[in-house]
Amino acid sequence: MSVDADVIVVGAGIAGASAAAFMVGAAKVVMLEAESQPGYHTTGRSAATFIENYGAPSVRMMTRASAAFLRTPPAGFCDGAIVSARGLLYLARESEVAALDTELAVANGMARLNREQALTLVPALVNGPTHVAGHEPDAQDIDVNQLHQGYLRMFTRGGGTLVCDARVASIRRSADVWTVQAGSETYTAPTLVNAAGAWGDELASLAGVAALGLQPLRRSIAVVELDAQTPLDANWPLLAGVSGDWYCKPESGKLWVSPADETPSPPCDAYPDDFDLAVGVERMQQATGFMVKRQHSSWAGLRTFAPDRQLVNGFDPDVVGFYWLVGQGGYGIQTSAAMGLACARSVLRDGSISFAGCGPIDAAVLGPERLRV
Repeated sequence: MSVDADVIVVGAGIAGASAAAFMVGAAKVVMLEAESQPGYHTTGRSAATFIENYGAPSVRMMTRASAAFLRTPPAGFCDGAIVSARGLLYLARESEVAALDTELAVANGMARLNREQALTLVPALVNGPTHVAGHEPDAQDIDVNQLHQGYLRMFTRGGGTLVCDARVASIRRSADVWTVQAGSETYTAPTLVNAAGAWGDELASLAGVAALGLQPLRRSIAVVELDAQTPLDANWPLLAGVSGDWYCKPESGKLWVSPADETPSPPCDAYPDDFDLAVGVERMQQATGFMVKRQHSSWAGLRTFAPDRQLVNGFDPDVVGFYWLVGQGGYGIQTSAAMGLACARSVLRDGSISFAGCGPIDAAVLGPERLRV
């Protein structure tokens, strides 16, 4: 049996779900997910925090453009708040003051704090080497499940079709129509949106489209308990080294600690490496003065980047009807509203699609043609 649509979206993680949600009111959209549940891989393994001063220029643009949606989603989109107060504190030793000043020079809404001011926010840093800090008070936690499920709800309520356990086996194009074989079904549409994350280049290969050179990178998290000398406060901001080699934040009575690792990996169901976890914990302890009592658990996910580490959102320049929505790196959650909107506008050729408070989007800088040589 064949299912006909206007658009086929491959991948029901945060990228595919957001794009499909914005398209569904004006097109017949089918979204195919290889796993038994959407968001099993990267989306479901994110320590997501809304940080405006994070990532490459295109990331910061799309983060700012998404802010209003995340803070005030449409009525009925979700059952609770998507974002909540957290804050971010970049810690710098005396030898790292210049690195902090470099970050502050390009940051929006980030204040330079002296040691005493930093200790006011996190008194437990008293035993650490923090000399100065950068404080972004408007950084917020993101409830990834609320956001992702909101997009899926918006999509299905709008009449979209979500199919799980639908791993793509083959793709061909004939007479300006894509035919996708997934599971026991065949799906056809003139437009195919590649939102396959770490599998983006593999999906393109199935479609006979040249790869972009996407690189999945493993990111690991250790969930630890601090010793009695370091009482954990759930209201601490996210703490990070200004050099970008570790971060931590309180979560559910424990501390999540990452070495901010970026280990090249094939597309896979990622698992953490014990050495990486140990490195992250040690870096955190050295930078904060905190002491870890024990590790309770750990997990890992893949962050997939384009070669230039900018976001990719646009039609392939060489193959008609093939759309790239990939390369979100670790920024896919906080940029999802604007990325989904930009995809919908481009695919449907309708610039009027929007949401209240959407910031400016320069779609031209997102196109995949920049990666073709």
